[in-house]
Amino acid sequence: MAAFGRRLRVLLAVAGAWACVGASAQPAPAAAAKPAAASPAASAPAAGDAASAPAKPKAPLPPREQYSEKGADTCLECHDDVTPGYSGAAIFKSKHAHRMDKRAPFGPGGLQCEACHGPGARHAASKNPQSINSNKASSSQTAQERNQTCLSCHQAGSRIGWHASTHERNGLACGDCHRIHQDRDPVLVKTSDVLPIAMMMPAATGTRLIGLPKSTRFSFQIFAPSRPIMP
Repeated sequence: MAAFGRRLRVLLAVAGAWACVGASAQPAPAAAAKPAAASPAASAPAAGDAASAPAKPKAPLPPREQYSEKGADTCLECHDDVTPGYSGAAIFKSKHAHRMDKRAPFGPGGLQCEACHGPGARHAASKNPQSINSNKASSSQTAQERNQTCLSCHQAGSRIGWHASTHERNGLACGDCHRIHQDRDPVLVKTSDVLPIAMMMPAATGTRLIGLPKSTRFSFQIFAPSRPIMP
């Protein structure tokens, strides 16, 4: 009887041990699932919507006849450079910039740069050289249209004979020769400044110089410098 009791206790102990092993082998409760990250396929429609969204429209350009708000200050934000054929400051040394002359572009109530070049608001916004009268041969305006700007003021004296003149018949513009954006307009160099020197160039015909062979001929050309002659 005692032996039976010992065997029973051994069996019960073994059964308890197996029960403990089975409990430890059970899987732990699953942790709360994290929200799944959005898949690329799910986010693709949003990206596509952003790409297909219409671009913000650009502000419309000012009308061609609109003047700039700051006058010459607007122009000098870009046109303040100095080159052999242009100086942004040269115009302020000329008669065009006389502050007390009501006829001058920079005089009382004058339109400054736009008095000659025309309304410049569109040009300032677009930077398109064809949107303003540049007074150059590359301008979109004809020579007659460019000349009208100058002749609206310069009407007296020799300018009276401009109409039907050789210059007009050949389609020349004032700006083809005159340079008001230089320290000195080479066309208006005084006669006293003309070099009293003859440029001697070999030519087929011309005046023969004494002491040279009869076959040697020269042509002569008097030229005016584009800068003042230093004493």
